[in-house]
Amino acid sequence: MNTIVKPSKKSSKGFTPTPFDDLSDDAYVRMPTVRALNGGCTAVTIYRLMWAGKFPQSKKISPNMTAWRVGDLRKHFRSL
Repeated sequence: MNTIVKPSKKSSKGFTPTPFDDLSDDAYVRMPTVRALNGGCTAVTIYRLMWAGKFPQSKKISPNMTAWRVGDLRKHFRSL
């Protein structure tokens, strides 16, 4: 089963996300987490890198939700 991890801020409902290092490779993270992993660069920069083939491709989870597979992100960061 794939897991989608919400952004790293704590919500009013008491949600505390799982740290990135503790996620399985099959989990998915959304843009706020991806931006934080890239030093806070903008979403536009992430998409430009992705379209240029220099960053892992995202996956459309639903019509309004895009996420990146944790295993793909780990592999990318190891290659840097």
